[in-house]
Amino acid sequence: MEYLRYGQLYAWVIFPAAVFLPLFGFRMIAIYLIFAIPLAIIGQFWIAKSGKLSGGLFHPSANGVKDDKAIIAGMYNLARGHLQTSEHLKAEKEYLEILKEYPDEMDAHYYLGTLYGEKFNKPEKALMHFKRLNRKIIDGGVDYQYHDSVREKIKDLGHGMGKS
Repeated sequence: MEYLRYGQLYAWVIFPAAVFLPLFGFRMIAIYLIFAIPLAIIGQFWIAKSGKLSGGLFHPSANGVKDDKAIIAGMYNLARGHLQTSEHLKAEKEYLEILKEYPDEMDAHYYLGTLYGEKFNKPEKALMHFKRLNRKIIDGGVDYQYHDSVREKIKDLGHGMGKS
């Protein structure tokens, strides 16, 4: 979750300093950064502790209510970033963290199953995640976007492992 706070620190402190550098020169920017960075860090701790202002993990209109959709989206984005840089173990860790905190997240099962099947060559683990996902879809009566793909992957993995 820390990546959300550091993104805000960059957006509100470092980026403006870089933009105004040509206008005000190094001396004024140095003075600005000496005061702005500690204030931004203190502000982030206060926001995280009180949850009364928008920022970090809280939605501005929710008056201190944790915004799970934003957190989940951030975790998926982090996992996708790891996949794009071929850091598959880090992506796996992020997907497992999503399932730990949000066990009903179907996409995490789908992406973990795909990761285990295609990158880690662990068909047993891939099949386990696809079967769990399929069970959630069937039991919950959910119209899941990848349901046909899940059934196909279960069938392919089952045949590949000698199961029917």
